[in-house]
Amino acid sequence: MELSSITPDPSALRALSHPVRLRILGLLRSDGPSTASGLATRLGMNSGATSYHLRQLHQHGFIEDEIERGNGRDRWWRAAHQSTRSSAESEQSDEGRAASDAFGQAIAVVHTE
Repeated sequence: MELSSITPDPSALRALSHPVRLRILGLLRSDGPSTASGLATRLGMNSGATSYHLRQLHQHGFIEDEIERGNGRDRWWRAAHQSTRSSAESEQSDEGRAASDAFGQAIAVVHTE
């Protein structure tokens, strides 16, 4: 994983604004690559729900395949960036402000739990 940050557009930021997705991304960033099953066990979820959230994170560029691991059955994922940043530019639009607010609320939920 490259040690970089991502500044998502409002659509991607909104996709990240789900507490489960924030937890998954946090685990991948802090603990390294994992499978949907491994993450599901750690989060107390079923692997189908975890897979859904992983696909959403992948679609928006927050995670990527860990190609060196896995086989035909297990798909491994890793964080694509070390951190997420917001931009003042994106908060100038109504969509950007709404996405930023949703992201902040999701962060608050995760930290509270």
